[in-house]
Amino acid sequence: MEGMLCKICSHCGLCPGDGTFMADKNLIISTEGISAPLNADPSLPPFYTGIAMDIGTTTVAARAYRLCNAELLAEYKEANFQQKFGSDVIARISFATEADGYKKIREATLLQIEKAVKKLLGEVSFLFTSQRCGRPHLERLVITGNTAMQSFAAGLSVKGLSAFPFKADYLFGEEKPASDFFGNSSFLRADCPVYFTPAQSAFIGGDTISAMMACGFLDGGGAAKILADVGTNCEMALLDPSGNLFCTSSAAGPAFEGYGIRQGMNACEGAVAKVSLVQEEKTGGKARGKLKFLCSVIGGGNAKGICGTGLLSAIALFYKKGIINQNGTLLRGTDSVSLCKGVSLCQKDIRNFQLAKAAVLSGIEALVQKAGLSVLDLQDNSTLYLAGGFGTKLNAHDAAVTGMIPPVLENNLVHAGNAALSGACMLLFDAGLRQKALALARKAMNINLAEDQGFQSRYISALNFPDLP
Repeated sequence: MEGMLCKICSHCGLCPGDGTFMADKNLIISTEGISAPLNADPSLPPFYTGIAMDIGTTTVAARAYRLCNAELLAEYKEANFQQKFGSDVIARISFATEADGYKKIREATLLQIEKAVKKLLGEVSFLFTSQRCGRPHLERLVITGNTAMQSFAAGLSVKGLSAFPFKADYLFGEEKPASDFFGNSSFLRADCPVYFTPAQSAFIGGDTISAMMACGFLDGGGAAKILADVGTNCEMALLDPSGNLFCTSSAAGPAFEGYGIRQGMNACEGAVAKVSLVQEEKTGGKARGKLKFLCSVIGGGNAKGICGTGLLSAIALFYKKGIINQNGTLLRGTDSVSLCKGVSLCQKDIRNFQLAKAAVLSGIEALVQKAGLSVLDLQDNSTLYLAGGFGTKLNAHDAAVTGMIPPVLENNLVHAGNAALSGACMLLFDAGLRQKALALARKAMNINLAEDQGFQSRYISALNFPDLP
């Protein structure tokens, strides 16, 4: 975007400028995953801005939009500041019940919300100033996340989430002034409308409801829809052909996001994202015949570690090539396999992956059984939406080979990206959808896997890899 700034600029964004400085910074950023419909309001001034935020267990992500035309202006993404208090939701809830624990998590959460809002508005301000349309006015903020993350953000107790029967004090779904949630904060005006997306229960949060909306779960009947929002905590939902909605949650652990893996890391520059086998270069005109691993590294430089998609790719390859057996044991008399210089996978890494993938598969199977269906019933009449940062890039065949998803659904998979944030963006623009979100939350039937008699046996079975075709 080009525009003019004054020689002496107060950043009012209103005067015509004198052409001294040309601002060419383009803040519109492409996003991945499904495209959610956004209902803009052309009657609003061009400087009215809205922010949608997803407070994930591992990552906090947010987007800023121009409300009059749904123009994406800026994005924010950063590791959750709460991670130092626990790697997963259960650990953080436990920490919050200790002396000063809740206060520390709450402060970290507010600090990150403030940072995200200020960063986004700072970037938007630059753009608006260059366009001479005034300073950004934050008209509304929408926040999604699991029930614990939303509770920390809103200043609500999580004691009810820490012990049986696991009840949330509040399931959100209301818009209130910022002061009701954040007190006299310095980063939001007191009357700025803030909306927390509705949760279904203690462990099926607003992020799951938002993700279901983005994936078309409002349209009941017809082909079945399955959602797996894969992260540290994996939330899953099934809308059956009759329009019945079932949901559940399982602790997948942080392996899919690179944590709990010896040389694991986020999907950023230097991370191994894909592993394949190639024949070594020819010597003297003849192929040496020896195969070696070829690692695709994000950014193209030297490998620093391995991210979730690289882990999935490597383990799928290990299984197909007989490096590990059906129960995941390394077969070459070693405790690790070198992938490239500085990066290897050990037996414990493989076991942690198995724990994570079993949580996903057994959760899907529990939903299917609860709906009175079989996985084979869904082969030709369903869509599997895989959401979350990990779900954006994974290879569907690798997921099927390792048994992370039912193999018969390999060709039915849709990469949904951050569907929770996409759904929050829909709710940012369309107040009418908020009642539908509430209805969706109330309609959903929650399956408590801890009380499901068949879950333990399904989970143990899902630890193994399926038969190869």
